[in-house]
Amino acid sequence: MKPMNKNVLEEILKRPQQCVRRKEPYARCGGRITIEHTMGRRRERAWNCIWLCAKHAGIEQWADKKHFNKQINLLHAYLQATDEELESYKLRASYKKEKRFLLLKYKDLIN
Repeated sequence: MKPMNKNVLEEILKRPQQCVRRKEPYARCGGRITIEHTMGRRRERAWNCIWLCAKHAGIEQWADKKHFNKQINLLHAYLQATDEELESYKLRASYKKEKRFLLLKYKDLIN
């Protein structure tokens, strides 16, 4: 696997290194903190990367325990992006529409 872009990594390291899902009710994070690419590594942008604990990333002893929720992780990434950044990726989906949908679906989990 190729290393992460240095500029993107610098921007990510400026953020608090805490699990973004720690404020959810009953979250109870666990394990080491990792960087998760919510949309895969093909979109090498800082807003695409979030800090997750091993439990919410679904790795190590938490693999197959159903704590990993891709939609919630995507929502946290969308909340880090500006509308202009989301509009720059007009592929198959409208990311602004998806962001609104996820905000409505998970409004109780996001503070």
